[in-house]
Amino acid sequence: MDSKLLSGPGLPGPAVLSLIAQELLRPDGPETVQYVLSASKDKPAHILHYFARHDLVLELLRDSKNRLSTKHYDQNMGAIPGQINLLPGEDNDQPTRWKILAAALDHGRRISRKDMKGAAAFARTLARTTLQNIKAGGGTETNLVREYGYVIPYLFAKEFVGLTPKARPSLLFRVFVLARNFRDGFGHKRRASDTLKAHGPHASANEYLLWSQLMFGQIFGNYGLRSKVLTFVSGLASKLYSKQVERSIRDNTPSPAPAFTGGTLIERLHEVKPDFVGPNTGKDTGKLSEEAYDLHVKSIVFEIIASFHILIGISFGHVLDVLLRQNIDLKDFAKKLGQKDGYFLLDTILNENPTTALVFRRARKPLAQYGIAKGDGLCFLITAASKALVPDGCPVSPSARRGECPNIPTPKDRTAFLNFGPNEHKPYELVAGGKRSPKAAYDIAHPCFGQYWARAILAEMFIALADEEVGLPDMEPADGAGAGVKNFAGIPDSFMVRFKS
Repeated sequence: MDSKLLSGPGLPGPAVLSLIAQELLRPDGPETVQYVLSASKDKPAHILHYFARHDLVLELLRDSKNRLSTKHYDQNMGAIPGQINLLPGEDNDQPTRWKILAAALDHGRRISRKDMKGAAAFARTLARTTLQNIKAGGGTETNLVREYGYVIPYLFAKEFVGLTPKARPSLLFRVFVLARNFRDGFGHKRRASDTLKAHGPHASANEYLLWSQLMFGQIFGNYGLRSKVLTFVSGLASKLYSKQVERSIRDNTPSPAPAFTGGTLIERLHEVKPDFVGPNTGKDTGKLSEEAYDLHVKSIVFEIIASFHILIGISFGHVLDVLLRQNIDLKDFAKKLGQKDGYFLLDTILNENPTTALVFRRARKPLAQYGIAKGDGLCFLITAASKALVPDGCPVSPSARRGECPNIPTPKDRTAFLNFGPNEHKPYELVAGGKRSPKAAYDIAHPCFGQYWARAILAEMFIALADEEVGLPDMEPADGAGAGVKNFAGIPDSFMVRFKS
């Protein structure tokens, strides 16, 4: 590979990334390819090590607790030290946050991550109601990604967490909407039904979506190299998002939580607070100051709302895109989702277009076997690694794969998939020493705890979409047969469909 392509003032673009992936995936290719970010006035040169071999990506992520850091993501999301710290504590301090979360989920009527029946039923109700409202609205077109794909996980997270949205959209949000719609419509015609809306039934969901797009859009692919303008805008979005979360925690307004939870997460976090806060704080006592606990709670609430809303929404857009590109029948797909290996089918579909294309880490210490020094960056090419796992031509159906592609993962080996991050070795544990399994080892392989809810929600969304009574089984792309999902800030944002009202 031409060495001139492996250095520059910014990250490599799609064409160079493709060449790097090809180099890494050659049968006799190297384990890693180095890319040098050139020195600038305020930053020294920095080395990034790219990985695309599935076994290496999985090995490094599975055993990353003492080797890799995620702290740089705080900066990417526009966090401002001393004001906004979305990922609190030294290097995220995830174990402490998960202990608090585990205690809250176990408090009172336990919320299980293993039994998804209640969550699925709640998601089903939200999906069916939203589709009925779309069809009853009098139109024949809708933006399926924005008006459905992001709305359902937002509504789920809002009720699950106990979020209290503002009665009226903020002035800044309305300004952002005007700017966004002007930008989208500049130079080409656009349907009125495809504009971002600051009012109406989904205004609150749209507000959170826009903040999430500004904060998370390309977060995993920019490595803190955003322009000054985008950094400023991300900071504003972080402040507004943070204020919304703070208000919900402060108000703790009693609300009708979903039946399967027996109480909102915010209520639970308030109730377990005495178990973690004490006058003598520190590692020896295991107690936190009230300020530290509140910061962890804020981070938990932020992460759950954001991850449910944005990551499930992204996954919906990516699954939809694969269905369109591969001409997979929606009704048949929905039918299989309701069967035994349905959730596994989502993993295999997302393997074609993973939720996250790139994942960055930084080395806490030297990794001599890969030539990585402390502080160097690592970039995992998730899309390339995922596609390399499943050879071209393998059928989507899990049952068919057992005969034609015997060496790829089965439903019993879901840890191999990278779609939501490599799945946990002990899937329903959060942290060692908890009530669930005192001997369970803390697993850093996949820090996003919501993957099981994500699969349940996604499955119900597609099942409802294909339903003859309430869904849009006969929908067609409004922009023609070859139309696909459009992105904004690097994540799915728009897919216009036409349907019979």
